[in-house]
Amino acid sequence: MIDQVRPRDIGVWLDTVRHLGEPVVLDVREPSELRRARVQSIGFDLVEIPMGVVAERLHELDHTRPVACLCHHGVRSMQVAAYLS
Repeated sequence: MIDQVRPRDIGVWLDTVRHLGEPVVLDVREPSELRRARVQSIGFDLVEIPMGVVAERLHELDHTRPVACLCHHGVRSMQVAAYLS
Protein backbone atom coordinates (compact mmCIF):
# COMPACT_ATOMS: atom_id res chain seq x y z
CA MET A 1 0.00 0.00 0.00
CA ILE A 2 1.18 3.52 -0.79
CA ASP A 3 0.43 6.21 1.74
CA GLN A 4 -0.09 9.78 0.61
CA VAL A 5 1.62 12.26 2.93
CA ARG A 6 0.91 15.97 2.70
CA PRO A 7 3.95 18.26 2.99
CA ARG A 8 2.65 19.62 6.30
CA ASP A 9 2.65 16.04 7.67
CA ILE A 10 6.14 15.01 6.55
CA GLY A 11 7.50 15.38 10.10
CA VAL A 12 5.00 12.83 11.40
CA TRP A 13 5.89 10.45 8.56
CA LEU A 14 9.61 10.85 9.30
CA ASP A 15 9.05 10.02 12.97
CA THR A 16 6.86 7.04 12.05
CA VAL A 17 9.35 5.40 9.67
CA ARG A 18 12.71 6.32 11.19
CA HIS A 19 12.90 2.97 13.01
CA LEU A 20 13.01 1.31 9.55
CA GLY A 21 16.11 3.25 8.51
CA GLU A 22 17.14 6.79 7.69
CA PRO A 23 14.29 8.23 5.57
CA VAL A 24 14.79 9.44 2.01
CA VAL A 25 12.74 12.04 0.20
CA LEU A 26 12.91 11.39 -3.54
CA ASP A 27 12.21 14.60 -5.45
CA VAL A 28 11.05 13.60 -8.94
CA ARG A 29 10.60 17.13 -10.30
CA GLU A 30 12.42 18.36 -13.39
CA PRO A 31 15.59 20.49 -13.12
CA SER A 32 13.66 23.60 -14.22
CA GLU A 33 11.24 23.09 -11.31
CA LEU A 34 14.11 22.61 -8.88
CA ARG A 35 15.56 25.97 -9.95
CA ARG A 36 12.29 27.64 -8.88
CA ALA A 37 11.86 25.87 -5.54
CA ARG A 38 14.13 23.52 -3.62
CA VAL A 39 13.53 21.36 -0.58
CA GLN A 40 15.79 21.70 2.44
CA SER A 41 17.04 18.36 3.69
CA ILE A 42 16.53 18.57 7.45
CA GLY A 43 16.06 15.24 9.23
CA PHE A 44 16.15 13.15 6.07
CA ASP A 45 18.29 12.50 3.01
CA LEU A 46 17.18 14.19 -0.20
CA VAL A 47 17.67 12.54 -3.59
CA GLU A 48 16.74 14.43 -6.76
CA ILE A 49 15.94 12.19 -9.74
CA PRO A 50 13.51 13.43 -12.41
CA MET A 51 10.62 11.03 -12.99
CA GLY A 52 11.69 10.31 -16.55
CA VAL A 53 15.01 8.81 -15.49
CA VAL A 54 14.09 7.00 -12.27
CA ALA A 55 14.32 3.58 -13.94
CA GLU A 56 17.86 4.13 -15.19
CA ARG A 57 19.01 5.72 -11.91
CA LEU A 58 17.30 3.21 -9.62
CA HIS A 59 20.72 2.08 -8.37
CA GLU A 60 21.03 5.44 -6.55
CA LEU A 61 18.26 4.45 -4.13
CA ASP A 62 18.71 2.13 -1.18
CA HIS A 63 15.69 -0.18 -1.29
CA THR A 64 16.04 -0.92 2.44
CA ARG A 65 15.26 2.66 3.47
CA PRO A 66 11.82 4.28 3.69
CA VAL A 67 11.17 6.60 0.73
CA ALA A 68 8.73 9.48 0.29
CA CYS A 69 8.33 10.73 -3.27
CA LEU A 70 7.81 14.42 -3.97
CA CYS A 71 6.66 16.41 -6.99
CA HIS A 72 4.74 19.62 -7.60
CA HIS A 73 1.12 18.39 -7.58
CA GLY A 74 1.42 14.77 -6.42
CA VAL A 75 0.67 12.94 -9.67
CA ARG A 76 4.25 12.12 -10.68
CA SER A 77 5.24 11.24 -7.11
CA MET A 78 2.38 8.73 -6.86
CA GLN A 79 3.38 7.20 -10.21
CA VAL A 80 6.99 6.85 -9.07
CA ALA A 81 5.89 5.46 -5.69
CA ALA A 82 3.78 2.85 -7.50
CA TYR A 83 6.75 1.98 -9.72
CA LEU A 84 9.08 1.64 -6.72
CA SER A 85 6.64 -0.54 -4.81
